[in-house]
Amino acid sequence: MEKIFILIGITLAVIFSMGLSAEEKIINAKLVSEPFNESYQPTVLVSGRTLVGVMLVSSAESSSISFQLPQNIGSKEVCLVVQSRDGAYFSSNTYLVSNLTEATASVTANYPTRYQTLLRSLEEEELAILASEGNCAETNSNQFFLANRGSGTSEEILLMVNSSRSDVFLNLTNAKESKSIRCNRIRDGVRTSFDTTCRIKKELLESFHGDILLVRRQGSRVLPPISLTISL
Repeated sequence: MEKIFILIGITLAVIFSMGLSAEEKIINAKLVSEPFNESYQPTVLVSGRTLVGVMLVSSAESSSISFQLPQNIGSKEVCLVVQSRDGAYFSSNTYLVSNLTEATASVTANYPTRYQTLLRSLEEEELAILASEGNCAETNSNQFFLANRGSGTSEEILLMVNSSRSDVFLNLTNAKESKSIRCNRIRDGVRTSFDTTCRIKKELLESFHGDILLVRRQGSRVLPPISLTISL
């Protein structure tokens, strides 16, 4: 009987220590921007950049925001931009991630929004998150990280694009093959920040090393393509 109690005690200790290890792997990004930069203006008329969001498809809408960073990057600044599709909500803040050694770690952003109820109410194709390398005040990077909203992620990636009234394609090329994926125009609702979504399986993008050429066509006219890389 004594041996049984000892065995049970050892088993519980192992389970408890495993739980602690999992908690220790939770990584938080330090908010560098001061004060937190966000705004809500219902009468926005124009949009900015072409690529507005790069996200993992999530099964739950939430005001919680995280992003994935590749292994062993040490310390890195990340610019996190969040926009509602109608352009009314906008935020742009710089975060610092230090001493990151875990392989492809999920990093939780400190996001002290005043509009939590609004963000929770927005559905999958109504809120775009873009995480890019560098400081928001300086960066014009085409290196992006997968952002995530809430939990329960799938293996599908969602890109939000401001099409400028064009047809949008994702062109993928490696040494063995080429693929072209046609994106979908959003037809309903206000579409100030973005009006097109592109879906791609993470496994497929990995076979092309995360490299994408974003192409926009207006009839016979081709707009300048955008080359980007998503860290996986």
